[in-house]
Amino acid sequence: MKNYEKKLKEKGVVLFFVKNQDKQKFLKFAKNIGCKWVNNREIDFLNDECKNFMAIDNNFTLGFISPMCWIALKKNNEKINVFEIKERIC
Repeated sequence: MKNYEKKLKEKGVVLFFVKNQDKQKFLKFAKNIGCKWVNNREIDFLNDECKNFMAIDNNFTLGFISPMCWIALKKNNEKINVFEIKERIC
């Protein structure tokens, strides 16, 4: 979790591309590092929905982002493909 805390402090937000087969694993990862949804609700990785484009901010708030935002935020923010953190989320 320390690596993500450092990246979030540096960047303010970290963007994630989540493949369909990794959505439940990603939500489990987010819950394990202390994230909550933007409405402050706990993450239920067994029942909650996940999109392909997700973001976590420096307050460990998790939310969906649109593909347009994904492209627009490309230059200023850290982007991580979920396969890069697969070992941490399994």
